[in-house]
Amino acid sequence: MNGSIMLGLVSSLFGGLCVALVTYLTTRKRTAAETRKLEAETEHIRIETTKIFLETKALPGFASAEGRLLTGWVLSESDPGKYEIGIDRTVRGRHSPAGYVRSRPNASGFGTLMQMVKAESYRGKRVRLSAYVKTTGPDASSIGLWIRVNGHKGEVLLFDNMENRRIRGTTRWTQHHVVSDVPEQARYIAFGLLLEGSGEARISDMDLEVVGADIAATAAELLDDGEFPDSPVNLDFNVD
Repeated sequence: MNGSIMLGLVSSLFGGLCVALVTYLTTRKRTAAETRKLEAETEHIRIETTKIFLETKALPGFASAEGRLLTGWVLSESDPGKYEIGIDRTVRGRHSPAGYVRSRPNASGFGTLMQMVKAESYRGKRVRLSAYVKTTGPDASSIGLWIRVNGHKGEVLLFDNMENRRIRGTTRWTQHHVVSDVPEQARYIAFGLLLEGSGEARISDMDLEVVGADIAATAAELLDDGEFPDSPVNLDFNVD
């Protein structure tokens, strides 16, 4: 399979998975029938994505706005072509280089810079996703770190996207975090930076770490092996 075609398929499938699950968690409550249908569609996407990784043995990656491979990260967006991700090396000081997700003209919906890892190393533990974030955009924009834990059937076990503490408008570099307990039945963890609406969000000094019970959780449990890496990849936003 041509490498660029494979990359496009992988990005598309990952995007579909993220869009389905984020939409599931940020809209109204669904009936049991609707929930079962969504979970079935999500599982199909997950299986197809895993199949591609097994066939190519490739680490997920995405071509950044600068045309260079951003290893480990993918772009998911509600409306294809409205958002882009990349590396900002013009940032000075401790926050360089920085990753970013930005809107294109007439963007609506959301775009997210994301990756997924296997949950084995984190099962039964409390984890904290932290990063410094700097934003530029209107007050109507909404930005947040997010983390999602999925079970073996693709079901969402836990989700936190800073819904009650979103970053809005233009802000300076500020550290943010989400803290989650990873259930024993977890299969993989997805996380990233979400931009809803127009603007740009930069991210730096990102970390996913195990913390003690003295650190308060920000996420609540929601619901009672693909070729993902065992641990986070490229948190310092280097390019190949």
